[in-house]
Amino acid sequence: MGEKLLSKALEEMSRRRFLEAMGVTGLALAGLSLAAKKAAAAEPVAIGDLQQGEDVFAYIARVKGGFDQTHYQQVIGAANAFKEGDEAIGVNAKDEATRQNARALLASTKIKDLYDHPLLVDSVQKLVWSTTDQTQYAKVKEWTMSQLKEFLLTKSEAEIKGIMNGLTSDTIGCVPKLMT
Repeated sequence: MGEKLLSKALEEMSRRRFLEAMGVTGLALAGLSLAAKKAAAAEPVAIGDLQQGEDVFAYIARVKGGFDQTHYQQVIGAANAFKEGDEAIGVNAKDEATRQNARALLASTKIKDLYDHPLLVDSVQKLVWSTTDQTQYAKVKEWTMSQLKEFLLTKSEAEIKGIMNGLTSDTIGCVPKLMT
């Protein structure tokens, strides 16, 4: 009887609600129940009008009065194509205009600024920093993400290999957001 009731409840639960419940459960088990409630209740990210040439960091400084790590993560998340997982953790774009604005901000952002502001600092990020080829990084650090995208789309494999070890995983992870 109990098994049938559980099965029926799961059939009627939406995918989004299931993801939220599982995310909340996982975070609660990790001792982060307050953060889980906040993430599940988060509003979609809205990015209004942009100023000419504005990048992610100039936008955040303008709307928040300075750097804000949470808003940074939300802006980067908003540049993604829609994913329910992003919605569940509160980094989804409110609408297509927000998604396009987030991508425009990201396209104008310099690689060095992404390097200086990782999305998450942990042991993996510290390893990435320690293994980033600084000579290759020096070649690309002043490039915008738009310039990197163009380089990747137009240059040879040999030329790409000449810079690839100078890019961090955060930078590489941002490229597909600009390809859609």
